[in-house]
Amino acid sequence: MRYVCTLVMITGCDAQPIPAEEKTETMNCSYLIENKLNGIVYDIDMASCNTAELLSLAEMNTEDALHTTLGNKHTGSAYWEYIKDEANNTIVKIWEQENVLAKIDMIQTFEDETAINHALKTMGVPEKKLDYYFDVLLMKEKAWIYPQQGIALFMGFQDTSVYQVSYFRKTTMEQYEQELHPINQPREF
Repeated sequence: MRYVCTLVMITGCDAQPIPAEEKTETMNCSYLIENKLNGIVYDIDMASCNTAELLSLAEMNTEDALHTTLGNKHTGSAYWEYIKDEANNTIVKIWEQENVLAKIDMIQTFEDETAINHALKTMGVPEKKLDYYFDVLLMKEKAWIYPQQGIALFMGFQDTSVYQVSYFRKTTMEQYEQELHPINQPREF
């Protein structure tokens, strides 16, 4: 039996059994940003998403983009960042590469240990654990990558907290590392 689990920061994981013959609906990116800020969801239809639609939700436009690189190939990337929910300290980053939506980052700390453990059990073992920077601190093997599910969890100092969730098109581990994983080190002043 499969379960759909929405991880909610305050109320925990609301897991409901889904009969094996039922198909789980995929979620639209706009719906994710507008309605699911307090949770981790597992099936985002990134192919139906476009940057302009998501920017309109934030009342931003393409000229507001910042530029950096992602991945080991240092793939040129534009991104837009805005505070979606001040009460929950939720920041949304919308990433684009070559005029195509590349990923969406939901930056918010999730600390409900029971819910996180259930979500991790539901998702299974990550294909790979990579390093990432939490501000200026190097977090060794704390980015848990599920490329075939199109999701990456950026764990906190303990494996019972999640700092960020990234959604992207389902891909291979190699492509994720080459083009999507944040590898830039913090700058020294």
